[in-house]
Amino acid sequence: MGKYKDEETMLKTLEISLEEFRWRMAKDFMYKKFGYKIANALFNQVSHAKGMNIGNVTKQLCNRLLEPFMWHTVLITSTDDGWNNFFNLRNPVYEIDLDNLESLRG
Repeated sequence: MGKYKDEETMLKTLEISLEEFRWRMAKDFMYKKFGYKIANALFNQVSHAKGMNIGNVTKQLCNRLLEPFMWHTVLITSTDDGWNNFFNLRNPVYEIDLDNLESLRG
C-alpha cells in the first residue's frame, strides 16, 4: 500500500484531501466573485460554525452564522391587492402633520 498503514487510513487521508481541495476551490471562486473582505467574512463564519458543531451546538444555531451568506431563488405569486398589501407593509407612507412638527421636536 505504500505510505498508508491500511485501507481505512488511506481513505481518511483521501477524504480530508478532497475536502481541502473543495475548500480551496470554493475560496478561489469566492475571492474572484465577491472580493477578499466578503469571502474572508464567509470563511471565518464557516470556521466558527464548524467549531460550534463539534462542540455539540445544534445545526440550527450553527446555520444562523451562515444565513447572511445564503442565497435562494423564490417564485412568488399574488393578486394586485396582495401585492399592494405586501409593499405597503414594507414601505409605509407616513403622514406628517406640519402644524405639530415643532411640538414633536421639543
